[in-house]
Amino acid sequence: MRLPEGIRAIDVHVHPNHDEAIASGGEYLEWAKKQFGASANEAIPIEATAEMYRRHRMMAVLLGKDARTNTRLPATPNESIAG
Repeated sequence: MRLPEGIRAIDVHVHPNHDEAIASGGEYLEWAKKQFGASANEAIPIEATAEMYRRHRMMAVLLGKDARTNTRLPATPNESIAG
């Protein structure tokens, strides 16, 4: 596979931290806050996430989350990721 010119890496497992993802976080978001700090629950627009990856000359595979069966929390809709 040839990467586009200038791309140094591809992050293949990225969960965005936008409003929809935060809404689906529940107790797991609380765990993330303990592990990674309070910023884990700060909403970051998809475009800001994309810009961060561009700045680092990287590409990213954005993933949604649907754990409704076990958590009863709302899913992260694909439409909110695909834009």
